[in-house]
Amino acid sequence: MGKKTRFALVLFLFLSVLGCGAAILWRFSPTEINAPPCAFHELFGLYCPGCGSTRALRRVIRGDLIGAFRYNPLFIALSPILLLGAICFFYDLWRDRFPYRKSSLTIAYVCLALILVFVVARNLPFECCEWLRPPTGACP
Repeated sequence: MGKKTRFALVLFLFLSVLGCGAAILWRFSPTEINAPPCAFHELFGLYCPGCGSTRALRRVIRGDLIGAFRYNPLFIALSPILLLGAICFFYDLWRDRFPYRKSSLTIAYVCLALILVFVVARNLPFECCEWLRPPTGACP
């Protein structure tokens, strides 16, 4: 398989999955599609870094960034970094550049540190940390 064919195939699959997911979230609320509950939250009673991300993504698709931030602030804060990472990945794939950028590892470490701090802060039993937890109930 040629370089350009591999690039086109991976990009097509990525955009197809992204488009299908966006279409489903545009039409249906996460509570309507009966998505399984968060296993981490069910087992430990704590919020994982992804709790509220599906509802936040639905808000982003509908253009409500403030509502999305309310469901998962970390998801909104890391979205530009993840988008940049996806662009760099596809650019490197198109240029047939292996291994990928060394800066990607640094970005991954920074994101991991932010995620760990977010998980701890999100689950602290203080009122000042309440805004980090996703609201309960159905997603409009």
